[in-house]
Amino acid sequence: MEAFKTSEFTDHQRMDMARSNATSQAQLDALSNDKNRYVRYYVAQNYNTSTETLEKLAGDSDYQVRCRVAENPHATTGLLAVMAMDKNKYVRYYVAQNFNASVDTLMALARDKDYGVRCRVAENPHTTSTMLVDMAGDSSPYVRMYVARNPKTPMETLLKLTSDFESDVSIAAREAIERVERAGMGFLRR
Repeated sequence: MEAFKTSEFTDHQRMDMARSNATSQAQLDALSNDKNRYVRYYVAQNYNTSTETLEKLAGDSDYQVRCRVAENPHATTGLLAVMAMDKNKYVRYYVAQNFNASVDTLMALARDKDYGVRCRVAENPHTTSTMLVDMAGDSSPYVRMYVARNPKTPMETLLKLTSDFESDVSIAAREAIERVERAGMGFLRR
């Protein structure tokens, strides 16, 4: 069997191959070394890319390639834990959104200096109710708003958020309470 030679293809052909679900893992691995960052970007995004190739691309010099690794649903829990320490906030955004991120990783990102990262932790369905209670006291109103919108946020916390001085937060909390009441999942004493 002859080795796959990426140099035989144009940039557009290599990008198309990197995007294709028909491209083999071996070919994706070869394409992951491409000098064109867009080729590597599409390899990192491809669901057929092997764990080993994703791990290699997690160290790519281009943050957009690392973002695609962090959002790939096949990124492992361990890889996401490492990527949670990336210097680029956008990479950490995607780690915080990934359903494979462990609770420990989400807990670490819940204390991230960037409020955008914390917002994405607050909206992740795997964030625990205990974490959401803690995040309800965040200095950023955007984080508190996402806490109010998360279905795991306890009713007691939602009630407290209805008194938030930021109207977007208090409105989000009231809307969440109304959704719970409409669904018959709880009751409130007024």
